[in-house]
Amino acid sequence: MRTLFNQPPLLWLSPSNPRSATHQTGPVKTMEKNPAVAGTTNLLNLKSESLVCRCLLVATHHFKINAMFLLLVFALLVLAVCCCPNKLGQCIDILFASTKEQIARWYGVRRPTLSKWIDLFTPAEKFPDWARRKKLRGREVLMIFRHLGSPLAGKSLKRGEIAERTFSNTGVLRNEVERKAETLGFDIDTYNQVTVYPPAISQRIVDMMLVGMV
Repeated sequence: MRTLFNQPPLLWLSPSNPRSATHQTGPVKTMEKNPAVAGTTNLLNLKSESLVCRCLLVATHHFKINAMFLLLVFALLVLAVCCCPNKLGQCIDILFASTKEQIARWYGVRRPTLSKWIDLFTPAEKFPDWARRKKLRGREVLMIFRHLGSPLAGKSLKRGEIAERTFSNTGVLRNEVERKAETLGFDIDTYNQVTVYPPAISQRIVDMMLVGMV
């Protein structure tokens, strides 16, 4: 079983794999006692077996593994809260520690853009040593999500995309940002320093534009 999981997923059920369901060497009768196993064996033994069937089986297997992994992480967090609540922060730091490159990839931007966002849209005292850091602790990653928005809850938008969503153009967008700087929480100089904006800032600009149209 350990050797099987070390192979690429699409090879688990390939005809050349001696451990695949179509090349079982043991007694078949013992397997057929379980109707679910028997059904799967019959499906894989069909001459007209398609790649779609294999992919579905592999995808199902992967889903189960991911679900088990998430359940394990959740169980560890619950255990940490129950057994050592005073060390919960340390557990979060370890479990969610990430590099700048990883965080930038989640947002769909390059690392210099992420550094610019940190400089422009987060309080200076939160990341005083950002320039010399390569990896961030879990609580620092969550702090970034708090100020820039979660990459799972929103999308980083370019100026043109914001203008398209607000039924305007980049010229009108720039004028509105300059006029409503106090509402947005940053001025036109900050707006001009980047061409793509983190999810929280993008949504803030979109909301400002749409409210002005009502």
